[in-house]
Amino acid sequence: MLIRDVKLSDAREITDIYRRYVTDNAVSFELEPPDEVEMARRISKVIKDYPWIVMEEDGDVVGYAYAGRFRDRKAYDPTSELSVYVADVHHRKGIGKALVEELIERLRIMGIYTVIAGVTLPNPGSVALVESFGFKHVGTFENVGRKFGKWYSVAMFSMSIRDYD
Repeated sequence: MLIRDVKLSDAREITDIYRRYVTDNAVSFELEPPDEVEMARRISKVIKDYPWIVMEEDGDVVGYAYAGRFRDRKAYDPTSELSVYVADVHHRKGIGKALVEELIERLRIMGIYTVIAGVTLPNPGSVALVESFGFKHVGTFENVGRKFGKWYSVAMFSMSIRDYD
């Protein structure tokens, strides 16, 4: 398996991976999955300022992770929020862990100090993933998303990735 920077030509495979997170569960609060054109637009926007990486196996994208702005105000610039998605058939193979590890290192190199992760509950796998890196639970937004006729909460996690000066 190979971790590499995303290419716009990966948009189709990324769209296919992400679709399930929109249509089959509440991991994403989007109600309609984006198409390939929209996904390419999102990739283009993110990679201007932040890393977006993919895990490739035998030429196929099997997972991806990216980072972005935590909030729009300038004082938040040393903080970034990350997201990671893995294709269904590749869960529990260490792909998410490898992607998060690489993404955190890239954020550290670019000068980020704090990384944030939000996890829709219940999601014990994602909670275990972020906690395995040392993310600390800093709070839960109760019943903030409604999907499939049900309310969902989002747990927020935070981690320092470099010494504060």
